[in-house]
Amino acid sequence: MPGQKKLRRAERLKHRVTAHFSVDGKEQTGFVINLSEVGLFIQTRHLMKVGAELTFSLDVDDSQVIELKGKVAFSKKALPMAMSSNPGGVGISLLSPPQEYLDFISSLKA
Repeated sequence: MPGQKKLRRAERLKHRVTAHFSVDGKEQTGFVINLSEVGLFIQTRHLMKVGAELTFSLDVDDSQVIELKGKVAFSKKALPMAMSSNPGGVGISLLSPPQEYLDFISSLKA
């Protein structure tokens, strides 16, 4: 809402990482464009139902893949004329992120 502060449990870091996930039994790829210890945003045209739980993986570098579980917090469709400034995708609230993910976030802050 205009004039209302957005509340976040953790600072979001801008970083692009490839994400692999499944929607309706079909493997999909999207791009994480911001992330934190507790959540992330996957830019994708394959929207998911709010509240849906999913397992997905992040290709954090050439040799490391991190498996994560999360719940869809919000889903938004991109506006055709504003895809680069207001991308569509899904906000994910992470469920018990593993230590390797938390270490990855720490490395981005260093």
